[in-house]
Amino acid sequence: MSSGAHPGGEEGADSGDSESDGSEDGEITEPRPRRRKGHRAGRACTRALIRQAKWDGTYDPNRKHEVTSKVGTGEAALINVGLQLEHTQAMISTKLAGHNDDSLASLCAKLNRDLSSWRQEQLVAFPDLSNELSVVDASTPEKALLLLPSSLKPEKRVALRLDGLAVIEYKLREGQAHDALAELQLAIKTCNANLKFKKKYVHGQKPNTRAQQYLRILKAEKKV
Repeated sequence: MSSGAHPGGEEGADSGDSESDGSEDGEITEPRPRRRKGHRAGRACTRALIRQAKWDGTYDPNRKHEVTSKVGTGEAALINVGLQLEHTQAMISTKLAGHNDDSLASLCAKLNRDLSSWRQEQLVAFPDLSNELSVVDASTPEKALLLLPSSLKPEKRVALRLDGLAVIEYKLREGQAHDALAELQLAIKTCNANLKFKKKYVHGQKPNTRAQQYLRILKAEKKV
């Protein structure tokens, strides 16, 4: 056995696990730990969460603010949730424009919770967005920027490494458009069929009133 061999018979068994400053006189120095990949991005995500907590008034310096993620959340699922949030924002904006405040408070509260959860997932999947996301104002969640790929210019998407995600969003939106068109066609057919039925079979004031109310509901569904 040579004098330079390790007890286990393998030379350099511990080499490569850490960086160390060796000295020529044989003095053993403390190894320097390697910097983990994504460490800088993780800190940026944490700063984004702290900014949001301070804005909401929920910041606690004694509590650890960190990004958590649900296991198994894929990119398509993440974008799909973002599209649902976008739909809810549009719904709230429509209700506000029409001064229809029925259940509006609970809808806004739910949107705030969903946005908070989705933001964390977004930061885990795409840490480059940490400096792009603004805080969510709890009083106007319908105005919060979702930063879906379609809302960004092509060069910005490339810089943030979201260009591949834009393809996923396009396919999901295409599916939504087909579903919406099918629902509209069904609503039109139902409305027209009931209109023909009313003209042919419904007579008298009370039946006509009930039929008119039902037709108004169907016409409202067509507009949606």
